[in-house]
Amino acid sequence: MALAVALVVVGGIALVSSLSSKSGKPGSGAQTTGTQKQSAQARAVYGELKPIGKARVLAQSPGGDEVYIQGDLTRGDNRPLTWPNIDLTIYTPGTVELIVDGKKVDLGQQAPANLRFRGGKLVTK
Repeated sequence: MALAVALVVVGGIALVSSLSSKSGKPGSGAQTTGTQKQSAQARAVYGELKPIGKARVLAQSPGGDEVYIQGDLTRGDNRPLTWPNIDLTIYTPGTVELIVDGKKVDLGQQAPANLRFRGGKLVTK
């Protein structure tokens, strides 16, 4: 009887772990880090990257101490920008849409597009 209970508990733990896994998340091409370091507080979304093709991007803290997103994103691999202070480089500006405060930002065609967010606001482009 104790063995049966133990098997049910272990199976339940394995099921919960597999359901909460992020391994099936789309867009595994670009690495996203730094999110784990944020506090568990509710976070505002300051912007969103929406690739419409293969988009090479780098999102990092001012000074580059922390890298939040680095690499290639593909169509449908949308990424929220939840860090209030970001230096964002979009190496292929024609292949990504940047939405800030619900509005599309004109990135132009000059590569790379270098943008700065401070206090959750886009301050330069």
